[in-house]
Amino acid sequence: MPQTETSVLHEHFLPDEYYDFQEGHFDGVIHHYREMHLNSWPEHEVAGLSPILRDLYNICPTNEVQTHLLHLASYGEILPHVDNTSASGSWIMGVSLGGERILRMEGSNGNDDSFDVPLPSGSVYLQSDSMRYQYKHSILKSKLSDEQDPRIKQRLSIMIRDLPLSSKPGDVLFHPD
Repeated sequence: MPQTETSVLHEHFLPDEYYDFQEGHFDGVIHHYREMHLNSWPEHEVAGLSPILRDLYNICPTNEVQTHLLHLASYGEILPHVDNTSASGSWIMGVSLGGERILRMEGSNGNDDSFDVPLPSGSVYLQSDSMRYQYKHSILKSKLSDEQDPRIKQRLSIMIRDLPLSSKPGDVLFHPD
C-alpha cells in the first residue's frame, strides 16, 4: 500500500521534547500545546499552498475570519467545553493534520446525546450554532501504543472561525483575497 502525503506527515514533526509545549491554556481546557494566530500564510515559500488555501477559505460560511494554528503534543488534549460566545462567532472550522484524534461531542443543558467523530489527518470539520454551544466538545488524547513513534501522535490543527458579533472590522486577523 503506497504511503499518502498525510500518512507521512508525522515525519515533519520533531520529538515532543524539542518543542516548548505549554502545560495548560488560560481557560484550563487545552493541555500540552503550542498556538499561534496567523495574519498571513507563507504562500510564496511553499509550493502548492495557494490553491489549497483558496479551496479551504472558499468553504468557509463567511469571509471575515480569524485563523490560528494549534499544535498538540503526542500527549496533548482538549478537555470538554462549550465555546465562549463573547470570544467566538457562530462557527469554527478545523483542519486536522498529523495524528488521528477523536472529536467527542457530549450533550449539555439536559441533552444526553453523545457521539465521537474520528479526525484522521487531512480531515476538515465544521461546527456551528447549536453544535458549538449546546454540546461540549473535546479532542481526546491519542490511543496509539508507546512502541510507536511518538511523532505519529502529534496533531496540528488549522482553526478558522468567524469573528464574534462584538468585533470591529479592523479585528480581522486574516481575510483571504
